[in-house]
Amino acid sequence: MIQTLGQGSKNMDCLGVLSDARKLYDEGQYSQAVKKLDCLSPESTSCESLSFVSRCYLKLEKYKEAYDVAKKIEKRDPLFKDGIFDLACAANKLGLCDEAVAAWERYPHYRSLGKIATDELFELSLNCFSKSKYQYAYDCTSKVLSLNSAHYKGSKILARSLLRLENQDAALVAWENYLKKFAPNAIERMSISEIMEYADLLKMAGRSEEILSVLEGYAEKNVVENTAFHKVLAIIYFDRKDYEKSLKHSLHAIELNAKLHQVGMIAVKSFILLDKDSKPPKELKVWLKLDKNRKAVVISFIEKMVRDCHS
Repeated sequence: MIQTLGQGSKNMDCLGVLSDARKLYDEGQYSQAVKKLDCLSPESTSCESLSFVSRCYLKLEKYKEAYDVAKKIEKRDPLFKDGIFDLACAANKLGLCDEAVAAWERYPHYRSLGKIATDELFELSLNCFSKSKYQYAYDCTSKVLSLNSAHYKGSKILARSLLRLENQDAALVAWENYLKKFAPNAIERMSISEIMEYADLLKMAGRSEEILSVLEGYAEKNVVENTAFHKVLAIIYFDRKDYEKSLKHSLHAIELNAKLHQVGMIAVKSFILLDKDSKPPKELKVWLKLDKNRKAVVISFIEKMVRDCHS
């Protein structure tokens, strides 16, 4: 409902100006809409008009101006719901996560906004997550998923926030709900950091056997250039005595980071245990040259193998 101050023709003038401004807004002429409303005197400018100005500034990506106007509305009427929404959006755009979250908490009608609220809350959850405000990120994504349970990006932020809140069990459940809900494309929609977090949760839960199928499934759909990813696979395959695959992944890992000692030794052991007649791969040569002590370690391993064969 339009709020107006004053009486008689002044009210009519306000209504007329606001109506003209709305037409300009609908035409995408946001700067002109602001100029139209600027002609109103401060005492005759309603909270609705101010909110409209704030929305125009948001569209123009003038977030500081939108924030300042929203704060004026808050001072005039802290319960004016459109003003609260404007403040939440502007504060988020300025990186003021605490104030944005507080504004959303004061906005009980967010469900009625549908997709608008979903998009704004998700953007806020990302900002909170990037600033390590994981409880806020969790709270915002919970609202997002209550509005749209099929929001797959929100489902991922929920799981990642729970992990950083040290609730590993809930984080694992959240990831598994995500994987079930968005199958068969759930794995390929995950980033490398997300897939490694999920693998770590499986390991913490004592479900290491499942890690291999998860990582293999990811590798089938994505080109992976990540040291930790190939290191984990190299260790798993080596433990399974699948030296061909452990060599493949360990070589990939040391190609990405030749400083890795453990995974380099896996490459050496895999190569030797495969009993290949070929020369050592170039990645292995680079790894050996990087640290002169590594040759001694390799020789020690070979000598141990010889002793084991004769014992």
